[in-house]
Amino acid sequence: MQVEIMADGLLKVERSEATFLGIVTNIPRRSFALHSFSSERAGFMHSAGWVVRGNTVSEWVPAGFTEHQERVVIYGPYLEGVTLQETLSREPVEVLSLLERITRAVALLTERRLPVPKLHTRGVVLLNDGGTLFLPGELMQTIREHQPIEDRIRCYEYMNHPDLDPAANMSYFLASMVYRVVAGQYPYHADRLEDIHIRVRAGYSVDPVYHNPRIREDLSDFVIEILRDPAHNLHSPDEWAERLGQWRSEGPFEEVTDQGRALLLRQAEARWKRMTRSFNRKEFIRKHGRATVLIAAMVLIVGTIPGTIISKALAPRSTHGFPPQKVVSTFYNSMNTLDHSTMQDCVIDGAGKNAINEVMNLYVTSRMRMSVEMKSGIVPANSWVKAGEPSLKPASFVFGVSNLKVSTVNSTADSVEIEATYLKWQPEFPQPPEGGGSASGKATSGSGSQAAGQLKSTAYQRKDLLRLKKDRGDWVIYSIDRETNRLLPDRTVVTPMQ
Repeated sequence: MQVEIMADGLLKVERSEATFLGIVTNIPRRSFALHSFSSERAGFMHSAGWVVRGNTVSEWVPAGFTEHQERVVIYGPYLEGVTLQETLSREPVEVLSLLERITRAVALLTERRLPVPKLHTRGVVLLNDGGTLFLPGELMQTIREHQPIEDRIRCYEYMNHPDLDPAANMSYFLASMVYRVVAGQYPYHADRLEDIHIRVRAGYSVDPVYHNPRIREDLSDFVIEILRDPAHNLHSPDEWAERLGQWRSEGPFEEVTDQGRALLLRQAEARWKRMTRSFNRKEFIRKHGRATVLIAAMVLIVGTIPGTIISKALAPRSTHGFPPQKVVSTFYNSMNTLDHSTMQDCVIDGAGKNAINEVMNLYVTSRMRMSVEMKSGIVPANSWVKAGEPSLKPASFVFGVSNLKVSTVNSTADSVEIEATYLKWQPEFPQPPEGGGSASGKATSGSGSQAAGQLKSTAYQRKDLLRLKKDRGDWVIYSIDRETNRLLPDRTVVTPMQ
């Protein structure tokens, strides 16, 4: 047998006058996995990978295994190319082009109802002839289980969500990869698997543009929206291919002035500090349980920690440098992420106080529920509407703002008036029967009985007039007048409590 190294993790294997593509597994030659190969030849060894070239799909099935330098090598039909992992050091535009190729191949496999597993960066081979090889999912799972932990993190965990199925995970995978291409690092970092998964589930990552101010804003917003809430921001492979093609042809970066660069870096520092505080609170809740959470919630709601007040007063606003319309849109969109800290940065003089208190209290109760049930039950309104208003799971509800439109009404050098129209979504929790079920029959009537076991998400059509002025060099909202607040009964969504 003759072996020639083709690329990182790939070998050219000459055996019995035939040529094969060898896949280095890093599995020790005397491991249990090597013995299992022989006993599973009817299953694992014959599971197919896919070769996609244009509109054609063909199978790639392992032909056998051998040993090379005390490592197990799986080999199959010969193809030439490099792994996705090996291409990541290339120029961003080239890598975006390769990701577009992969995405179009995934779109074809999805269209033909062929399974596409969660991708491993050493399990995707970019062929020299323009095709794409997806190694068999079962093979990559076995390799992953035997990889050193640092390789597993680098080639799989950084770009795959632990809770999503393979189809839903594809958007998350591509968002992570694009983040890596333009920002030079993955969105979540840690040395332990558990820590990575905690950060992924918490959405503990900053916008790509904060790492590199030259990253175009639409790319940064598109990617971070998926990474923070992948379950409600899924995009099909066809949609992703179109986006990747646009960024490849137009370029992922744009010119930015020195002043703009400095502004983004200050915003990044402020955003990171706030995210760190938020993440630490979530970790505190997760680790210390319900009793401690109740105490922490009371402290948070009452707001009796002078150190927090002082720290907030001294820290730069997360909205520093935002133009008026962006301050307004940030205020409303922050409801969807329960980011009451950012909402507070948007206002002064008590403006929006009721909305901020609502978000703060809902944040606390959602964290309490998360610590017990590992889910909050809250579905962000903007993501849910954008996804086509899919059915909600039991005991979940829609909260936040959707269909937001902002327009400037009046503007001077010192003040701005902006009109905001939107749908405000909020829950209506069922009320317990009065008196344990009175003789009047109100609590046990048909509609009341049904409501007792249901959770409603109601929508209100609203129009607000917001007034802004400069404070410490930043545009802030100092007044909000509600001009329209109309319930939309036909938009009410009902879910069972259990």
